[in-house]
Amino acid sequence: MTNFEQYLIDIGYTRLEFDCKNGFYKKSQGYHLSSMGNLDYRYFHNTNSNIDFLLNPKFKDASPERKTNLVNGEIIFGLNEYPLPPTLVSPRPNIIVKRIKDGRVVELTGELDADMTAILQHFDPPIILLAMYNKSITLTLDLTK
Repeated sequence: MTNFEQYLIDIGYTRLEFDCKNGFYKKSQGYHLSSMGNLDYRYFHNTNSNIDFLLNPKFKDASPERKTNLVNGEIIFGLNEYPLPPTLVSPRPNIIVKRIKDGRVVELTGELDADMTAILQHFDPPIILLAMYNKSITLTLDLTK
């Protein structure tokens, strides 16, 4: 588990897994991401009144519109491209990455999973969480050093 995920749990988020085979969420038992099982974890704040329904097998029968409303506010953390570790999938903060390309420094929009993983390693979890929901904040990572 990453520091960011532990921070989410510490401030009141519940970790769920989506059971793709049966079409509903279940409470996470331990921590294990695998291409043979769950591909990600979904974090919902404990104040979300929909958690009980998400865990109910009837969730799979809900309309697409209702499902969208029920999962509002979820944070998805999951598998990354091999061999990188799991990373934040959604929502993501605005990211700018400074890199050296063709011998000069360029600033690129950080859209790669590797960029998000680097952000998780270089920024404190409260800053990342704030930036995820406040799009006026851009996290800048300087990889030129």
